[in-house]
Amino acid sequence: MVQVWTIPQQLPADASLPALLAELDDAGRARHARLVTATLRERYLATHVAARRILGALLGCAPAALPIRHGVHGKPALPAPWSFNLSHSGGYALLAVAHGGELGVDIEQMRADIDAAAISARYFHPAERAALAALAADARREAFFRCWTRKEAYLKAVGVGLAGGLAQCRVSLDHEHAALLEVAWDPAEADRWWMASWQPRPGYAAALCVAQPRAAVVFHEWQP
Repeated sequence: MVQVWTIPQQLPADASLPALLAELDDAGRARHARLVTATLRERYLATHVAARRILGALLGCAPAALPIRHGVHGKPALPAPWSFNLSHSGGYALLAVAHGGELGVDIEQMRADIDAAAISARYFHPAERAALAALAADARREAFFRCWTRKEAYLKAVGVGLAGGLAQCRVSLDHEHAALLEVAWDPAEADRWWMASWQPRPGYAAALCVAQPRAAVVFHEWQP
């Protein structure tokens, strides 16, 4: 089973800053301190405190004591068989957790100021660009963000992030069928993964990529 939480990036009204910071580890507190605006600091703290509380409850440990390590490309991980992934955009974050099997999750605010045509021309697979071009103009923006979140969810699942090459993997763009279709470096890779795609909030796109076999997905709403 995969559990996915939608987390508003806002602190509780009665939150104590020292108490919340105590729920992070040293690296988290240092990163929080480096953020340059109050909004970024608040969103970071709200997201990471919520994620640590959720993960701590599942693993039976205090939020600050979670045994999180980082892979070669920086992907955070828990001791096997647990796996998790975190993504944030705009005012929301997503946390995906599974007991067994790797996964990746991505959320993107569908901002109007994003130059979707320029980004897809540079980073998308030729077949994805052709599929976008074939759509009516008013359908392209949502399709662009469906494509982007699906690709990024896969790259995060395998632990390479965007450095893995957005153009090296191909995904479906249609609304009802999310799928990894092709990976340039391994013809068998696409069959190893299952995808889901949805809108967690109006104006947001999200995708989940999970190692096969497919598991049930349970969605939760986090209350600050």
